[in-house]
Amino acid sequence: MEAAATHLRTRTYLTLLLAAAGVGIALALATLGFLGAYQGLHDVVWEWLPDKLGIDPHPWYALVVTTLGGLAVGLLLVVVPGGGGPGPADGHGLGVEGAPPIDAVGMVVVSLVSLTAGASLGPEAALISIAIAVGTLLASRVRKPELGRVFGMSGVGSVHSGLFGSPLAPAVMTLEV
Repeated sequence: MEAAATHLRTRTYLTLLLAAAGVGIALALATLGFLGAYQGLHDVVWEWLPDKLGIDPHPWYALVVTTLGGLAVGLLLVVVPGGGGPGPADGHGLGVEGAPPIDAVGMVVVSLVSLTAGASLGPEAALISIAIAVGTLLASRVRKPELGRVFGMSGVGSVHSGLFGSPLAPAVMTLEV
């Protein structure tokens, strides 16, 4: 007797494939939105505001902005839902079962403030958090919470493909997870 296998033409597989593609598209749009918001905030803080104030943004202005940004991030980590999301020691949440979408909101806010204030980090952590939260949300919407990890990792793959410009980067990262 042949063991039951998931064939590529089954309804279940095609549904899963469609859902994973939906997560990828949603996360690609979220990535564009996040990067656009960051660029806009960066331009306001580092170009528009110093220009309007008629000051040089490099000597003391940079010290003021980074200090205020650090204080704002510290305060936000205490007050936003989820405490700003999982940290680097936790793999930024990669491979977790699921994350409440409200935690992603906190991570996005903290990341936008941190990046705008001059942190030399990238948007990856916030985008990973969003991907995992969207995957969890989609899995709960289709009443299959066990698929939260699959959908979340599909979103993480989409985010990293867009950021690194290649589908190879997420494949390597997934193998590491």
